Amino acid sequence: MNGQQTLGIQFVLRKRKDRKQGHVYIRITVDGDRCKFSPHLQLGTKEWSMQMGMMKGKTAIAVHNNQMLDQIKGKLIGIYQNLRIREEFIDAKTIKDCYLGNNEKKNTLLKLIDFHYESQKHI
Repeated sequence: MNGQQTLGIQFVLRKRKDRKQGHVYIRITVDGDRCKFSPHLQLGTKEWSMQMGMMKGKTAIAVHNNQMLDQIKGKLIGIYQNLRIREEFIDAKTIKDCYLGNNEKKNTLLKLIDFHYESQKHI
């Protein structure tokens, strides 16, 4: 394992050219290594608090979106903790891929042949 690592998760609003609307991006940082992706949340720039990294106000939409962002952050922290428990290599891209489901190992024909060979050795 890589010893003590630091994990940072921030929600950042990327403004469009008109500066009235923007897309929320999730920035994951592990030991200075950054990776970002979008949860496909679009909102007005006046509704976003840069200091808090969430929507302002107590409207139903703001509460819903803030809860969604909290759930995403919880899942990302859970993925990080699971990777640490399994003592796997951890970087920002690995956490992102696990969250998005892109970490599935694909079986190739060569791996299948190796598996068959190993399983038939003792026969």
